[in-house]
Amino acid sequence: MSGFIEMAKMIKDFDVSILQDHAEVSDSVKAESARIIRAKPYNAPAKPIEGIFSVLEGGPFAMMPGWCGGNRMRQKTHNVGKAPIPFRGNMVDFKETMETSLDFYHKRPQSGSLSGKSPFQVYEEFINKGWARIRVSPEALMFAFSMEDSRVVDRGYVNVQGKTFYHDNLLAYSQKRLTIKYAKFNLKYVVVLDGPKIICIAPEAERFGFLDTEGAKEQARRNKKMNSYVSGLKGQTNEINLVEEMKRHADTKRNPPEAPISHNVELAPEIKQIIAAIQEAESKEIQENLGKRNEKKELNQWLEADYINKYVQNVRYTDDEDKVQEQIKIEGAKS
Repeated sequence: MSGFIEMAKMIKDFDVSILQDHAEVSDSVKAESARIIRAKPYNAPAKPIEGIFSVLEGGPFAMMPGWCGGNRMRQKTHNVGKAPIPFRGNMVDFKETMETSLDFYHKRPQSGSLSGKSPFQVYEEFINKGWARIRVSPEALMFAFSMEDSRVVDRGYVNVQGKTFYHDNLLAYSQKRLTIKYAKFNLKYVVVLDGPKIICIAPEAERFGFLDTEGAKEQARRNKKMNSYVSGLKGQTNEINLVEEMKRHADTKRNPPEAPISHNVELAPEIKQIIAAIQEAESKEIQENLGKRNEKKELNQWLEADYINKYVQNVRYTDDEDKVQEQIKIEGAKS
């Protein structure tokens, strides 16, 4: 019933023309239409539509080849007591046969509430009295008989019943929770609303293969769309000095009070003396090291006469060795 109520909201002149010349009948029917009757399961007499099914099954459908009745587990068919004869033909032939059976039903006079008239004759009388049908589009049916829920939009996507739906208009609502409407019987689209405003009808997101270049092109298109939206927002906003804003906010709040001291924790006198002695020794060592660093060595490029280089004093040169050998020979000859 909620679906019909939703359709009634979408239609301005939603009314039923019922025998305007019989007010008592009109009032009675309108009163009955306002009452919802919930029949128990498997209780056919409580559902008027079941009577029509019985007429169809016992009449036109029973004359179709291959008909096996309402209960296919029972072999009560035109081939009584035996297995049903399969329908000979394809789906096109079956559709034509079914249309012939329904045409026969609509044009055949019936007793009971139709008083010997065919359904088409009664239909024609209502049209002549001003009755008109209401044409409902598939989209309106989907919207009226849909489930309502809410979802958080993530970069243009919403997830419903294990499926992902996308629309460019949702890029501006990223991380925002919106109302959605979807039909379980036709989950191809999701209607997304921001309050009473319909944002879009998002189709199921297209999937691309891992190496499909079309996926990269689509992603680039979406990034361009998102950047364009962000640029538009940037042009409508003023530049903000975040540091100044933080300072302004902090200045509006008072500083915390200084906490009182409840206890002082100090060292014992003996430990203080030990620490002072260590600090004094370290300070003295530091001063000595600084003094050594500050000593300047006087450098002289002229060597003194008695200067001896200990690194080269024992070095002998080739020319000196020859002179030594010659001196040794002379001294040996003298002796």
